Amino acid sequence: MLKVNSVNFKYPGKRNLLIKKVRFQVNKGEQLYLCGKSGQGKSTLLKIIAGLLEPTAGTIRLGNERVFGPKFSLVPGHEEIKLVNQEFKLMANHTIFENIIHHLDYYTAKQKSQRAKQLGSILEITHLFEKLPKELSGGEKQRVAIARALALPPKVLLLDEPFAHLDFQTQEKTQGLVNDLLREEKITSITVTHHPIDALRNADRIMFFHNGEIRDEGAPERLYKNPKTKESAYFFGPLNQIEDGLFIRPESLLESKNGIEFTIIKKQFAGQFWEYEIENDKIKWDWVSSLEFNLNTSVKLSFSEAKMIRIT
Repeated sequence: MLKVNSVNFKYPGKRNLLIKKVRFQVNKGEQLYLCGKSGQGKSTLLKIIAGLLEPTAGTIRLGNERVFGPKFSLVPGHEEIKLVNQEFKLMANHTIFENIIHHLDYYTAKQKSQRAKQLGSILEITHLFEKLPKELSGGEKQRVAIARALALPPKVLLLDEPFAHLDFQTQEKTQGLVNDLLREEKITSITVTHHPIDALRNADRIMFFHNGEIRDEGAPERLYKNPKTKESAYFFGPLNQIEDGLFIRPESLLESKNGIEFTIIKKQFAGQFWEYEIENDKIKWDWVSSLEFNLNTSVKLSFSEAKMIRIT
């Protein structure tokens, strides 16, 4: 179990805290996602958990062991906690195969080859094994960095926008396969993402960060359907305000003969559905539908009370 205990952090020379009394725990094998806008302290928190930054206050514990920062460690970092971010940190003069097996000191040559081939197959990088990092694209380097971090399975894997350099198709496939491996090997993971769909699809639990604090936390479905704050509610998708503290998601609006009448004033094709901007003389809302309507079309829409989102 990983425990983050009342962690504060501010950079030297700064007056305000970037991270404020953050406290949570992650169970073995759990996949936790940290969400929020840029500049909220999520990536900094990962570096603190990894032992690469010293917290201003608070502690990190992995099981019964305290994770110390660079102030108390000759070599910053913790051997059981791996961080994969946008820096890659591959060994420039070693092949991709050598990069992946670098930490497998006590493995036999056969075991090293088997582990590298397993990860290479999952991440679709086996064909790159004889190349050097300088010959790879950003997306390929990202996948190699993930393979290297997983080669010797850590107790905790920290992922900072781990699939940002991948095209959409490769990202979807790779993320699913990596998540399956993490669950199979019971590796605890904490992933930072700015993409709400990634978190909703893949997380066991989501924490929403705002101004250096945890403002909302829970299962993906709960954060989407019953968010505690406006910030977390809007992060996971658009909202229509019914009245003060009462909202409805655009997809919860359904055509109904007895519904509220709107006029379609804007439309946009979004693949599996159409996005509409609708208005009447009182309100302007968003709506989504699998059907296409012409501009200036009149539609009547209603919603059930069970779909309403209450935020105090």
